Amino acid sequence: MFVYINTTEFENIVKTNSANLFVLEGKNMKTRKGLFSEIAKKLYFPSYFGKNWNALDECLQDLDWLTYDSIKILIRDFYEILSEDHSDEQNIFVDCLETANDFWEMEQEKRVDFYIQNYPHIQCISPS
Repeated sequence: MFVYINTTEFENIVKTNSANLFVLEGKNMKTRKGLFSEIAKKLYFPSYFGKNWNALDECLQDLDWLTYDSIKILIRDFYEILSEDHSDEQNIFVDCLETANDFWEMEQEKRVDFYIQNYPHIQCISPS
């Protein structure tokens, strides 16, 4: 599932989930280097992660090292992502997330849900 959420919905998800919840902070992803570093750290990417868009695509569609049957990835304050450099690449990041979401929706053993808080110019939709 790929859902845009507001602050209240974000807080509700955080309150009702624990071990299978991974929060990525937009404030730590203001640069491309920061984005790759935050994701690799928070999602425990393997050491071979290449810190580029193709490698991000591959790792987001793998996640074998996370042993949960259901994973929730929350991205807080999306508007801050790549705000200090390469802001034109925000769409590339969203494409990576959407591609991963499509992969996980194809009857995989693991369920991975993506939630994006404070995405600019998008009206938030409540998760179903």
